[in-house]
Amino acid sequence: MATRKVRQPRPEPATLEEALGLLTHMADASHTTGPADNVRPPQSVPEKSSQALAERRYRALIEQIPVVTFLAALDQDIRDLYVSPQIEKMLGFTQTEWLENPFLWYNQLHPDDHQRWTEEFTQTCATGTQFGSEYRFIARDGRTVWVHGECQVIRDENGVPLFLQGIAYDITEGKKAQEILQRTSQELEVRVQERTVELREEIQRRQHGQELIFLAAFAGEAIGQ
Repeated sequence: MATRKVRQPRPEPATLEEALGLLTHMADASHTTGPADNVRPPQSVPEKSSQALAERRYRALIEQIPVVTFLAALDQDIRDLYVSPQIEKMLGFTQTEWLENPFLWYNQLHPDDHQRWTEEFTQTCATGTQFGSEYRFIARDGRTVWVHGECQVIRDENGVPLFLQGIAYDITEGKKAQEILQRTSQELEVRVQERTVELREEIQRRQHGQELIFLAAFAGEAIGQ
């Protein structure tokens, strides 16, 4: 009786580097040649095409990992060519909303982070250096969400920049824990300083009391003589 080989499931990526590697495969499979308006790779191709199979395979993997993955054009709008559906869980906006509104990401960026983000991201676009930063977004329900984002410029075989490829994930809980730790440390430092002042004052009072006792005793002896 013939045995049927069981295909083992492909393991999900566990690191940021593996996730970026999957995005590279996805971009290669979709044969993205450069930024263009209203183009959202990976695009569909005939069912029998090996490219379509590769696209579906890597899309399935990318859309299951616990991070948002994206491809963005290198034009002035920084229009998203692709964003994974995890964006809805993180910020409350659907994948479609994110792709149809090229300004949504900037509108939702926390006002206090606009200047810093612009400076860091401009450097990436101008020099090709990898972008990595932490910044805040305002979610649909008004929550402030801390996001760690990383992206890099993808180039063709001639070194010509094609598009941006990156990942983003929610670090809000970590930031909250860090803030609690800092606040606790500051409160402890204040209490130590207050207690130090109290002890110093108590020592001074006792020293002053001992001096008074000594003077009284000395005066008594003097009177007795």
